[in-house]
Amino acid sequence: MRPLLKTKGYSLVEMIVYVAILTLIFGVIAAALISVTRAHRHVKSAKSIESAAITVMESVSREIRNSESVDEAQSILDSSPGTLFLNTVDDAGVSHTVHYTSDGTIVNIYRDGVSLGPLNSGTLAQVTSMIFRKIVAGNSTGVKIEFTVRSGSGPFQRSEDFYTTAALRRSLSF
Repeated sequence: MRPLLKTKGYSLVEMIVYVAILTLIFGVIAAALISVTRAHRHVKSAKSIESAAITVMESVSREIRNSESVDEAQSILDSSPGTLFLNTVDDAGVSHTVHYTSDGTIVNIYRDGVSLGPLNSGTLAQVTSMIFRKIVAGNSTGVKIEFTVRSGSGPFQRSEDFYTTAALRRSLSF
């Protein structure tokens, strides 16, 4: 009699089961990576919007609060893209003109006609709409600012609206 030979290796059924298990594991890993990538894009977009909004809002509000008047003849109010011209006086008593303008993506600031540069980078976040509204109440004057910031692309695009109001401090008369 011949001794029985033991065979080493896997049967076809075992191989099919192993391949199915590995395919399932790789599918779960791929789905998790896609989910993490989407979440990262949403967070990155939200941060870009927040950063641009804070920068624009703080700069414009600060200049309005330090201004004496709004130059209505040069400003484009109540429409988008708006332009705001402010008449200011520095601590030394020197008069300046500060103006903000938007081209539909970037908000620029100018002092005495000289560009101080953009307030937002048009690549990460775009200011798609910017409206300035002059408000007069009693002895004080203010400006309401409305703007929309967009970031991202395709299905990851987000857009948020922002509003603030600032009073011209030097326009008060007592």
